[in-house]
Amino acid sequence: GGGGGAGGAGGGSGDGVEVLLVGRETEGPDDKVLRLRGDVDLGFLFNTVRAFYLWRYLAKHHIDDCQWFAKVDADTFVNKEALKERLQRYFNPAELHYLGSIKTTLLGSGRKLPFTVNAAVLSREVLRQAGPWLEVCIDDLARRKLGRGAEDIDLAYCLDFHG
Repeated sequence: GGGGGAGGAGGGSGDGVEVLLVGRETEGPDDKVLRLRGDVDLGFLFNTVRAFYLWRYLAKHHIDDCQWFAKVDADTFVNKEALKERLQRYFNPAELHYLGSIKTTLLGSGRKLPFTVNAAVLSREVLRQAGPWLEVCIDDLARRKLGRGAEDIDLAYCLDFHG
């Protein structure tokens, strides 16, 4: 099972961008690979639970380390310098920002829900506020869908429902 990339802009390496690789079998220096205790790769359909555990971990353990937090799919390229520059120039991490390439899905109620695909960027304030909700969203995901889901849509739904 592969992993994705997660990280935060504003802490870590000399360029102010810290990149962590996430995955049980991902190879690399120990200070660059995040291995979450209890992480089990049950296949693509269960990536949502793994992603929510990652967001919860970042909220609990690294909220004050970075201004921005991003989760990027393993098959997606991100120019971290351009992303960093754009975030610094146009957005305030103390405000609520959920950013990425936006698509929409139609909820059962008929309302359209915007969500990000391939990469999600959360401001420190969004992650700070979402920290307590993530446990509720993980439990809800397990009860409603037996842990299966579409991580991009389920993250947007969690933020929208609780935020």
